[in-house]
Parts: sequence; structure tokens; C-alpha cells
Amino acid sequence: MSHIVPAGCPDAITVGALGKSGDRASFSNMGTGVDLYAPGVDIYTTGLGNSYITKDGTSFAAPIVAGLVSKELAYDPSLSYDTILQNLTNHSPSWIKEAAEYIAPATPSTDSGAVMTATG
Repeated sequence: MSHIVPAGCPDAITVGALGKSGDRASFSNMGTGVDLYAPGVDIYTTGLGNSYITKDGTSFAAPIVAGLVSKELAYDPSLSYDTILQNLTNHSPSWIKEAAEYIAPATPSTDSGAVMTATG
């Protein structure tokens, strides 16, 4: 029996969570299967009773990257998986730079939990 997870699907972009100082969040995915890290700690979101709260999780990091991918595909629907991933990790298109400066490529330093700085 084989186990299939979304991150193991071809052309999936696997996202881990960054902490407030740019380090890998303690609860985050890590390792060679992670492509990018995005903010995942103290994310401002809606709460019960018409309120706002802060929460943590890769569930908050992944939609940030999904939004950037959506914007890229809206700009050019013919972009390949490899081009999109390269643009996100290199912060290539100027229109993506402001948002992309908050994400970081997976590297040995993020996987070890060391502090990262995304320069944009």
C-alpha cells in the first residue's frame, strides 16, 4: 500500500512556516520536500463572535504562496511549474517582489531552524 500526500504530488509547491524573526517555525514541515517558507506565526485572522485573532500554522503560510502563484498565472497562464518556483525563490518579477520578500526558499539554514533573511 502506498501513501499519497498532497506535497508528494508532481508539481506541488510544498510550503513550510516562518516565525516572526524569519526562522523556521518549530511546528513547521521541514526537509528536502519543502520548497518555500512563508509567514505562519501570529497571522491575523477572523475569530468567533465577529472578532479578530492571531493564529499559527502552515495552514496560514500555504495560502500566501498560493496567492502569489495565482497572481503569476493570471499574469501569464503559460508559466511552467519550474518557472513559477524559480520566480518565487528568486523574487524575479517586479510585481511580485514586494509580497515575495516575505517568503524564503527552503535551504539547509531554514531546515535547521537558523534565522533567515529574505532580501527581495
